[in-house]
Amino acid sequence: MMAQRKVSRRNKSSNRRKKAIQKLGKQHKKVADTRRDFHFKTAKALLGNYDVIAVEKLNIKGLAQTKLAKSVNDAGWGQFIMILSNKAENAGLKVIAVNPNGTSQECSNFCFLVGATLLI
Repeated sequence: MMAQRKVSRRNKSSNRRKKAIQKLGKQHKKVADTRRDFHFKTAKALLGNYDVIAVEKLNIKGLAQTKLAKSVNDAGWGQFIMILSNKAENAGLKVIAVNPNGTSQECSNFCFLVGATLLI
């Protein structure tokens, strides 16, 4: 981000740094609002098509400390699952958290994927 670079190059107590920080904050807010809007629209589309949605119960905090940290945080997985769960509850639908072990395993003939069984 160019705005982040501008903030880091300004003197610590200058007015120009304060203005650069405000610009940076506006950019971060715009990105966050866009992501949140996408999450709401995607959740609405999923809940409009399905009565039960299964999501993997991932350790998001643990993933955020690995090489995938930037991708995980940029996608906002936790926020999306929270929004999806809240909207499903309001609509009277179900979101089920599934143990991620063995959710996408190939059969021995490599012909199709065998997923984990869901107990509803």
